Amino acid sequence: MTKAIGWRAVVFVITHLALGLFGIPFLVTTSANQFTIPWDLDHFVPEEGCQWQPLFPEVDGLLYNAHYLAGPRPGQTWEDWLLRIRAYRDAIRAHTRDASSFGIVLRFDGVRAWVRVNRRWAWAVNLSPGETICFHGEARWLDGNSTLCLALDWCDRSGGADGVWRGWSTVVASCSIPQDSAWHPFEITATIPPFDSVNCWARPILGMDGTFDRRPGSLVLRNLTLSLPDTPERSQQRVGLSAEVTKPKGIGIDDSIYRRPDLSWMTRNFVCGFIMIYDRAFWDPERLEYRTAGLCDEAEREFGGFDSVVLWQPIPGSEPTGETSSISFATCPAD
Repeated sequence: MTKAIGWRAVVFVITHLALGLFGIPFLVTTSANQFTIPWDLDHFVPEEGCQWQPLFPEVDGLLYNAHYLAGPRPGQTWEDWLLRIRAYRDAIRAHTRDASSFGIVLRFDGVRAWVRVNRRWAWAVNLSPGETICFHGEARWLDGNSTLCLALDWCDRSGGADGVWRGWSTVVASCSIPQDSAWHPFEITATIPPFDSVNCWARPILGMDGTFDRRPGSLVLRNLTLSLPDTPERSQQRVGLSAEVTKPKGIGIDDSIYRRPDLSWMTRNFVCGFIMIYDRAFWDPERLEYRTAGLCDEAEREFGGFDSVVLWQPIPGSEPTGETSSISFATCPAD
């Protein structure tokens, strides 16, 4: 069931902003009989076709995906790109645990794009058939399909929170996001359909699926919450979950390897080249020699040169002979 947003949505957003929900994660009970999972980087998991996206302005002008930042755009100067990269780095450091600074982008290719509730939370609330759940949040349309869907995964109960996927409900509710590129509050409410609750547990998911609507499209989501009925069992879970989400969170990085004296040279190793040993840019098969000097000269001319180079032999296991790394290196031509 899809519900239109009116004055209650305004009250919801203002109340949560006043409480600091979007910046400081903690459990919120919106009424005496409601249990709410709030917006936090640990509570919602972008999976197929989805990824976290910074919403702060320092990301503007940069090309990137979930793993890499691209080089300068065509026509962009190196200096401008470097300034933006440094500003992006500083913003990431400042907002690493700030959920209000991030959204989740869904890029639906016609197959599926899903955001899932964290397994540990979904396992803890232990949804039952017939219960009503509601996703609240804000969404911004980017292109194409603008229909947002709610469904549930069925996970093997014998495996606990790590139980394997056993099936899904198909889409049980949906709503349309206005196609004007502005942020809009949304609400999607559904009743948990019948399922084998003895052997499976339910994990709510939000996104798009080709079994419901195959038109590709893209949306950005932020400030998601999931509300469900409170029960005595969930009230017992509340104490442990509240303590866990309100404790201070660090970035979680062990930087001891960066402080090892024998590896200190890596702090000055800014440009590392990955060279396939048989790449014609490195190996000259006519002269039977490596183009070490020529390659380094080209690198110096194009971007200022390498600080280090990794020589990459064929990946072990990719050869039909099953060669190891040592054998692969041993068979390389000697200069």
